[in-house]
Amino acid sequence: MSADFVDQRTNPDPASPRPPARFTEATSELADRHRFCQEGRLYDVERWIAAGRPLQPAPGVRMSRRQRFRTALEIARDRQDHALVLLLLANGYDLSFRAPSHLYAPTGTTLEANTISQRQGLGESHSPEPRS
Repeated sequence: MSADFVDQRTNPDPASPRPPARFTEATSELADRHRFCQEGRLYDVERWIAAGRPLQPAPGVRMSRRQRFRTALEIARDRQDHALVLLLLANGYDLSFRAPSHLYAPTGTTLEANTISQRQGLGESHSPEPRS
């Protein structure tokens, strides 16, 4: 496992530094990770993160409408998979980045992720307030 990997089962300290967000310019790199999230394959997502692979598209990446996909966080929210939400947030998923609305669902995703993460004990250091 990577030194930046945070095992969410160990009750990570909300005050500890978060691993850096990992972005990619090539959204095709995220296809397998999204499939793992949709299929509830938490251990495969853990291995993905531990290998240092990207978590989300880089800010400013443009995609055609045909390439549109839900974010890993949206998938976790829709599945009500709190373990996956915690895994993503504890390992650097950047809630402050909001892609253009044609790429992702409404901003309620960020607010719901904040609520879920706070229930899980991550607190504000792991779930920044959404930007307006």
